[in-house]
Amino acid sequence: MCRIAGKPWGFMAGRVSVRGAMVAMLCSLAVCLIASPARAQFGELVAFESPGNTTYYLDPDNGDDENRGTRPESAWRTLARVNTSRFAPGDKILLKAGATFHGKLWPKGTGIPGRPITIDSYGDGPPPAIHGDGEASATLLLENTNAWHIRNLELTNTGQQPEAFRYGISILIEDTGDAGDFVLRNLHVHGVNGTEEPGLGEGAAISFSNRGTNVPTRFDGVLIENCTVGESGRNGILIDGGSTDRARWLANLNVVIRENTIQNIRGDGIKLTGCDYAMVEYNTVAGGGEAADETGSDPKTGVTAGTRKTADAAGIALQHCDNTLVQFNEVGGIKGADSAAIRCGENSRANTFQFNFTHDNDGPMVRIIGDAPTVPAPGNQNPGGISAGNTQTTVRYNISQCDGGAFHLLGPINEARLYNNTVYAGPETRTVAVRLADRGG
Repeated sequence: MCRIAGKPWGFMAGRVSVRGAMVAMLCSLAVCLIASPARAQFGELVAFESPGNTTYYLDPDNGDDENRGTRPESAWRTLARVNTSRFAPGDKILLKAGATFHGKLWPKGTGIPGRPITIDSYGDGPPPAIHGDGEASATLLLENTNAWHIRNLELTNTGQQPEAFRYGISILIEDTGDAGDFVLRNLHVHGVNGTEEPGLGEGAAISFSNRGTNVPTRFDGVLIENCTVGESGRNGILIDGGSTDRARWLANLNVVIRENTIQNIRGDGIKLTGCDYAMVEYNTVAGGGEAADETGSDPKTGVTAGTRKTADAAGIALQHCDNTLVQFNEVGGIKGADSAAIRCGENSRANTFQFNFTHDNDGPMVRIIGDAPTVPAPGNQNPGGISAGNTQTTVRYNISQCDGGAFHLLGPINEARLYNNTVYAGPETRTVAVRLADRGG
C-alpha cells in the first residue's frame, strides 16, 4: 500500500499475477510515490506529520532542520521546517526567547477544544521576533483550522510599499463551518504597512476573517488579550465577518477583545464586523487616524470630508454587529474631524457602550451611523444588501474630555438611548455636544 497526498492506492496485491518486469516497475513507482510528501493547503509540501501531544523547538542559531526537534538541544532551525509540517492536537511549537527569524510562519494542522496547538516561546529573554519583511501576505497565517493558542511573540510585516491584504497575523476560515478556541495572548504586533483605503484590501496587524459560499462559516470562540498592537495600517485588530447581508447573516460568536494596548494605528484601532454578543473591554487605544487628509467640511453635516482612506477612522468601531458590549476602554488622540473615538455603524442592533473614557480626539466621543432597514422583496430568492438599520444603540455612563463633540448621530437611526454621560469641554475646545444629521440630506 502506498499513498498519494494522503490517499491509499492498492497495487492489485494477491489478485493478479504479473511478470517480473511489471512487478519491478510497480515497486519502483511505489517507492517514488511514498517518498513524495502531501501538498498542503498553502501550496507547500508537507514533509512531516506530527503524532500529536509533542513539543517542538526552534533555535535559529544552534538548531538543525535535520534534527527531530523535540528537545532544546536538538531543535529545528528554520520557519520553513515548521511550514512543511502538519501538527496535531496537543502539539506545541516553541521558539527560542531572544531569537530573530525572517520570513513567514504558516503552520498546518488543527487542534481540538481542550487540546489546542500552541505557539509560544521557551527559555529566558525577550519574546522571539518574526519579521515578515513584506515578502508574504501575512507573517503568521492560519487557514481553515481550529483551536490554536499563540503567545509571547513579536511580529512585524513591513514591505517597501503598502500593499492590500497585508497582515501581521491572519486567521482565515472559508467554507469550513464553525471554528473556535483561538487565543492570542501577550503578543506584540507592529509595523504592518497594509493598504489604508477601506474596502480595498485594507491591512491589519491582527485579522480574523470568515467567508463561505458553500458552507455557512463563522468563528465561535476568539480571545485576544494582553496584546500590544502598533504602527500599522489600516487597522489594529480586525474581526472581518462574512456576509453582512441580513438575508444570509451568520454572526461570529464569543469574540472577546480584552486588555490590549493599541497605538498609532493609521485607521481603526479595533474594528468588528459581523459579530453577535461580542465583548470589547479594558483596552487602551492611543493615537490613530493618521491617514487623515481632510479637504473641507460638509455644510449639511458639519463633518469634514476627506479621501477614501480617512473614512470614519475610530478608536473602536462596530459595523453589522448585534448585542455587543463595549466597556471600560480608554480612547485618546484619534485624528481627523471625520473620525470618532467610538463608532457604531449601520446594520447594527442593540449594542451597548458604557463606562468608557474618551479624550483629546478630533472627532466626537461617539458617532452613530444609520441606514434605512430593508427587507427582501417577495419571491426574491437571492436578495442583496438586506440591512437591519441601526436600532437600539445604548450609550451610557461614559466620560468625554476635550473631544471634538460628544454625540454625532447620522440617521436614520431608531431608538438610540443616550443617558448619564459626562462631557468636559476645556476653554480651548470648540465643539458641538450633539449633532444630528441625515444621510439622505
